[in-house]
Amino acid sequence: MTRTARRLAAATLALSFVAAAAPALAAPDPCEGLLLQDGEVRSARRLLARDDLPPPDQACVQAIGAALAGQGGVRSVTVSVRLADAQRAAGLGPKVGAAYTKLLVAGGVPEARISAVVPAAAHGQEGQVSIAYVERRGDRPVARLDAVDGAVRSGAAENAQQPARRGDQLNPETWVSTGAGASTWLELADGSRLRLGPNGLLFIGRLYLNEQLRRVVKLELKRGQVEADVKAGGQGSAFEISTKSTVAGVRGTRFRLTADEKGSRLETLQGLVTLTGTAGDVSVPAGQGAQVGGDQAAAAATLLDAPQVEAPLTGPITAGAPLKFSAISGALKYRVELARDAEFTYDLRGLDFAAPGSPLPPNLPAGRWFWRVAAVDTAGLQGKPSRVHAFEQPGSP
Repeated sequence: MTRTARRLAAATLALSFVAAAAPALAAPDPCEGLLLQDGEVRSARRLLARDDLPPPDQACVQAIGAALAGQGGVRSVTVSVRLADAQRAAGLGPKVGAAYTKLLVAGGVPEARISAVVPAAAHGQEGQVSIAYVERRGDRPVARLDAVDGAVRSGAAENAQQPARRGDQLNPETWVSTGAGASTWLELADGSRLRLGPNGLLFIGRLYLNEQLRRVVKLELKRGQVEADVKAGGQGSAFEISTKSTVAGVRGTRFRLTADEKGSRLETLQGLVTLTGTAGDVSVPAGQGAQVGGDQAAAAATLLDAPQVEAPLTGPITAGAPLKFSAISGALKYRVELARDAEFTYDLRGLDFAAPGSPLPPNLPAGRWFWRVAAVDTAGLQGKPSRVHAFEQPGSP
């Protein structure tokens, strides 16, 4: 066989190899031939470097997402966008990556497993998109349960969680949930700390280093509230917590993020958080909050000031003693937090008070309690917290 004949035979074999994957997908195959092999996605339809893909190309990318989701054991997916220098400078790369991510998610790939990169293009590679994936293998722990209070569970699947204990090591793609009145502190591998409040559900997606050796953290808050103290990661790093309605991009900060049936609610206590929703982005600096629900555009609002605590400040109190603090203009109610320690880690309890001067619940167990209070506005945003004080509930031994 001549060299030309051998090349022709090889080309024919390669085309047959790609086409052979088509019966595995629902007909007609929008990619006109698709193969997942050795960590690479091979599509007969060229993947265009555009953020406004035509419908046939959108269908192909979504089909790739379905194939990856059905592969089993896929741990992460990377979308690589190679563009001309002018296009990269104009910021097209992240837009293309976001468009592909949205379509892959629609196909069934969890967003926390997807990352997009815009590497420099070699000559002749401009205007190309490639998709790679990493299959599951022995993962190193990425988080540790630093404190467990009440019914806390974790596991590799949402419906297969087991009771968790303090000190448990958590791998990537782990679910953590809390029951009524329960909470847990997580210490992440990058040094950040995060508290999941009562009735919460959190998916720990990925913690890894990107091509520039910068930290990338992706988490999903399905319900409940997280309060986080995020360690600064430097230029090029990313720390994201997504909910059903938004993505909170964090830069070395302290914040609260709540997800419920109405949408998402954010309060930034320190630093800067960028909320990304279907209606656009909004920057939420320290002392401000924002809400996102459906296609509603997020708008930052100033958080209410911290109440000034008057009593109790320290020492023993009488049974049923009131909590005295200053009233805040614009407050709908006040959220009081009680815990057994000053970091609000153990036996955390949240109480809503209609006004200052409301009495403590009569069934509060005896012993030492730390407390703080914040005003909540009519939009549901929780304001700045007061200073922490302590008291002794009567009846302690």
